[in-house]
Amino acid sequence: MKTIKGQITASLFESMLSSSVDKGATRFALWFYPSTTKNQRRRVIERFRPYALGREELEPVTLYFETGDAPEGTPVEAMPLTFRLNAESINKLTPHLKRLIRTCDAVATYADNDNSFRCAIVLHEKTVHLKG
Repeated sequence: MKTIKGQITASLFESMLSSSVDKGATRFALWFYPSTTKNQRRRVIERFRPYALGREELEPVTLYFETGDAPEGTPVEAMPLTFRLNAESINKLTPHLKRLIRTCDAVATYADNDNSFRCAIVLHEKTVHLKG
């Protein structure tokens, strides 16, 4: 796995998502922080509703320590909502980067029939993880 460290700018964000599409990724998931409220999640998700595909069991980008009833190492969501990844959805995502940084741990891309992430932009760590 290749890791890129540095400020997550709109240009880098857009470039990584576009590169992921070029390498076969067709969908993305927003991995929210455990502290993101349901209302905050709803407001973010509503912006991208036209691209929604459904909920899927995907490889999480990061795991969190024990929260409530969830044991240590549990992802925030086992089945996050996935969205279509293409030039149009990337153009819709990029202007909302500041909001995503406040509410999302990561934005990750996935290919069809593959539940492992291809590209994971970990917003709070200012890193991008690329597989393959």
